[in-house]
Amino acid sequence: MRWLREIIDEIFELGALRCLAFALAAFAGAWYLEKSSYHEGLIVDTNFFSDAGDAGALLLASTHPDANLLGVNVNYPSVTSALAVKNILGYYGELSVPVGLHPGAQNFTILHRIQVDDGDLAARLMWGWQRYSPRTSQNNDRVPITPSLDMYRSVLARAKRKGITIVSIGFLDDLSDLLNSPGDTYSSLLGYDLVKRKVKELVIMGGQYPFGQESNFLYNPGAAANVVRNWPSKIVFSGSELGRHALSGARLTTEARFGDPVMTAYWWKNGYNRSQESCDPLTMLYAIEGPGEMFEYAGTDGLNSVFLDGINVWVEAKGDYKQAYLKLKVSNETAAARLDDLFVQGAALYAKERPNLV
Repeated sequence: MRWLREIIDEIFELGALRCLAFALAAFAGAWYLEKSSYHEGLIVDTNFFSDAGDAGALLLASTHPDANLLGVNVNYPSVTSALAVKNILGYYGELSVPVGLHPGAQNFTILHRIQVDDGDLAARLMWGWQRYSPRTSQNNDRVPITPSLDMYRSVLARAKRKGITIVSIGFLDDLSDLLNSPGDTYSSLLGYDLVKRKVKELVIMGGQYPFGQESNFLYNPGAAANVVRNWPSKIVFSGSELGRHALSGARLTTEARFGDPVMTAYWWKNGYNRSQESCDPLTMLYAIEGPGEMFEYAGTDGLNSVFLDGINVWVEAKGDYKQAYLKLKVSNETAAARLDDLFVQGAALYAKERPNLV
C-alpha cells in the first residue's frame, strides 16, 4: 500500500516527534504544513548574468514581506554570476541564503580585475558590491560555491512536506538534474520522489503561450522537455508575452538611493529613468503572492509540450495534468506600476552608503 509506505518514509525522514505532531494536527482537522501565505519557502533558479530583470526578481525575493527565501541557484555556468548574486543577497540582508552554481563552473575560483569586461553586468556587480559577501581567504578573492544539486537537495531535505515553491527564471538544466538525481547524504529519496514530497509548485518563466519559442527553453530543449514532461507537482508557466509590454524599473533608477545594486543594474543596462520588460519580476511576483488580483490561470485543461527545437505548444487535453499558464488580469501599466512600487519600497528598506563602483 503506497500510502503506508509514504508514512513510514516520513517517519524515518522527519523523526518520530515531528510525525507525531503531524498526526495530532491532522486528527484535530488542522493543516499542519499549511501557512496563511501563498508558500512556506522559496527557491529561486536564475540565469543571472547580463539582464537587469534577474536582478529585479532577486530584489523582490529578498525584500517582499511575504517571501521566505531559502536558496538561490545560478544555472548560468559563471562563477562571476554566483558571486554577484551573493553580493546582492548580502546587501539585502540575506547573506545566510545558500547559493548553488551550475556544475559547468568550478567550486572555487580566483578572479582578477584585469579580466572584468566593462559591459559584463555580473562582473561589475561582483566587484562593486563585494563588501556585502565575505570572502574566505586572505587575498579576499577566493569564494566557495555550492554545487546546484547540493543546494537543492539539502534545502528540500529540511523542508516540510509540500512547503516549497521553486521559481525558475532561467535555464532548466539544474532542475532536470535534480529530477534525475539519486539519493545521497541529504535524503535517501530519489530526486523525483524528493520533489514530489517537498515541492508544492514550480513556476517557470519559459516559452510562449499558447505556442512559440523562447530562449530559456531553447538553451537546452532536452532539459526543458524533461522537466515539463516529468515534474511530479504543479507547474505554472509564465511566457515571454506576459511581461513583454509591462515596462518597469525606471522609478528605481530615479528614487532608490544611489549605490543600491539592483537600481544600478537597471541604470547600467537601460539608462537613467528608462524601463525594460518585466518577464522575470512578474514571474517572481506570482511565485510570492499567488494569482491574487494580478494574474489568472489559462490552459488548465491541458499541458505544455516542449520540442527539441525549443518550440513549445500548449495542448488541450482531458486529465489532471496540474499545469497552467499565466495571464494578466490587469493592464500592462498597472502591472508595471505594482512592480515599481515594490522595487522602490524594497530598496528603501536597505539603503546604504555608496559602494566602490568599478
